[in-house]
Amino acid sequence: MFRSLLSCASIFVLLVSTLFSPASISASRCGERMPVTLLSLYRSSQFIYIGTFDRLEEGEPSEQTAGYTIVPTKKYFTLSTSLKGETKKMLVLGDSEYRFKEIQPAVDEGEEVAGETETETTEDVATAASDADESETAENEAGADEVDDAELRPGDSVLLFLNKDEDEGEEGELELVDYSDGLKKMTPEKLAAYEPRIRELNEIFSKAEPSYSEIVAWIVRCAEDPQTRWEGTYELLRSFQYLDLNAARAKTAEEKFQTDQVEADTKRYIPQPPKKFDTGDENFAKELTEGQKLLLTNMLLSRKRPKRNESHSGDGTPGMNRGDRELFDIVKRWGDPEVATYLLDQLRYDSSDPNLNADLMESVSSILADDVLTEIAAQYSDVRWQSDAQVPDAASVSANEARVNVEDEPATANLPTAENAQTDPPVTVGEQKKEPAKTKTFGEIRAGLWKKFLARADRLIAKK
Repeated sequence: MFRSLLSCASIFVLLVSTLFSPASISASRCGERMPVTLLSLYRSSQFIYIGTFDRLEEGEPSEQTAGYTIVPTKKYFTLSTSLKGETKKMLVLGDSEYRFKEIQPAVDEGEEVAGETETETTEDVATAASDADESETAENEAGADEVDDAELRPGDSVLLFLNKDEDEGEEGELELVDYSDGLKKMTPEKLAAYEPRIRELNEIFSKAEPSYSEIVAWIVRCAEDPQTRWEGTYELLRSFQYLDLNAARAKTAEEKFQTDQVEADTKRYIPQPPKKFDTGDENFAKELTEGQKLLLTNMLLSRKRPKRNESHSGDGTPGMNRGDRELFDIVKRWGDPEVATYLLDQLRYDSSDPNLNADLMESVSSILADDVLTEIAAQYSDVRWQSDAQVPDAASVSANEARVNVEDEPATANLPTAENAQTDPPVTVGEQKKEPAKTKTFGEIRAGLWKKFLARADRLIAKK
């Protein structure tokens, strides 16, 4: 009994950690900071404008130290459309930028490195300039979307979410509701998707009591359009995660398992539950209808993949639009073999991202409810972060060999044979034969698990 209660508590803590640092959720530009959705931005904004960035003006540094300089800036915008709040034609946003200096290591006076001189030749300068140009060109080709998202240029279209400075009352200057997500750079395609969604929110929240059904329908409409997909799928995923968390809490309470340690853990990891209509509100998941679930499933199955090694809408994952990974994680909750087949196709499509592979493998094993697939996915996930060329140490190899796995079914026609088992880690239970030590890299280990997972999943789907 105690062991089962302890297991329940462990699942509970695991759910909490998954909820607040989910691997499949796209990261924002600010490290650990959670991104802000369109729904949250709308509800916290007094003013929403469509406009054009005009110019940036910099003032004299307000502070200088050995490590950084603080430079006051002003961004000027021309506003064309008011989506919420009073009409306005011009906007100036003040800010301060911290510019950090590169500190050079101190060199003793008169110290000279053997074989080098302090004078650069014309050839050295030309070579360095050429290398810099090539590097810059490669960066621009590989990450043009990232540069565009991070830097405003005169003439860029923008979407601005603003409030008046509370410290200055009604006469206060306008400021962004969120320093990172309160200003969105817009392409014509994105603007055509975002504007109608914001106008719909105006109508929904003009009522004294907005309904969950209306907001959930709006969330699903966001998910339908690749340009706004993340705005909808992120809301739904967080809602399902809170629903899972509350179910685990209820189970723990039902078992009446309470110790000082568990109480300390729950108080440490669980924040206040989301308020009504906030991101994570579990009622979004509860209000999702069977018809809307079918819509989300069809969105996944009819999704058009971007080209390999092409990032879209701020998601750097090859062949993925922003919001797709969240859509995978949502649909797997009621998915069928057809969804599993689609996810396997995605797994085959581009296997260069171990983190995405681990998420897809977990989703497929969850849909097919197969213990062996779950074990293979778990072993892959354990080494997802390791460098391809790195070789595991002896302790890691021993721990992997000692894992208890679920026994495979007798039919093994499509599974790895005894010959190629020499290069793949074991995944079946029973009496495991000791194999001679092998020097396999983590990249080779992942490749073996990936192939083994696909072979078993294909056979299970064919049976279903």
